[in-house]
Amino acid sequence: MGVHHDALHPIVAAIGHLKRSHRTPILVMSAATGLLARRRSKGKYMRTSLLSSDGKLAITASETSSKNDFDYLIGHWNIRNRTLKEQLAGSDEWQEFDATQECRPILLGLGNFDIFHTELGGKPFEGLTVRLFDPQTRLWTIYWADSNAMKLDSGKVGSFDGDIGEFFGREVVAGKDVIVKFHWDKRNPKALIYSRAFSADAGKTWEWNWYSNFSPR
Repeated sequence: MGVHHDALHPIVAAIGHLKRSHRTPILVMSAATGLLARRRSKGKYMRTSLLSSDGKLAITASETSSKNDFDYLIGHWNIRNRTLKEQLAGSDEWQEFDATQECRPILLGLGNFDIFHTELGGKPFEGLTVRLFDPQTRLWTIYWADSNAMKLDSGKVGSFDGDIGEFFGREVVAGKDVIVKFHWDKRNPKALIYSRAFSADAGKTWEWNWYSNFSPR
């Protein structure tokens, strides 16, 4: 989930006919590299590469990254969503809404897609997520399109380290260039948690603005 990768449009066309809260990891700065790293629960450190020295995203896969990392999401889900009404505006006003989702595998297990259904402002809303795994880099790329924007976004790239997945990309939000972070927590396969954050200061601080709690349908 979230909100232009031209090469994916044939995939979207091909699958269109099939239509039908969490614990944030501790983030630390590595003085040696200047990159953001995630502290693991056993006191070790794994570099979850975020920014290179020239400020570009430099994502590398975790040691455990696998094409099976999103298998837990295959199936039908009820979703309770909680989102900030205004993003990057210092808002603390939240709105909640329900949705349903169906996720299916594609490309011989190297990807999946899901359709997200809800109503926003009393009108039907539909979102499409396409996730693709690159066996060479062992990185996932996540693309989103919806019935409002009607185009695929630029994609969020990352991997899972065990049961926690983090995926990063860039977008313009409220006129600001931001880093977007998707966070997946699958420690409880019957109560999945997705969340999203924006950073307008190159990853120094994050505004968490979307939480989704999944339960099987």
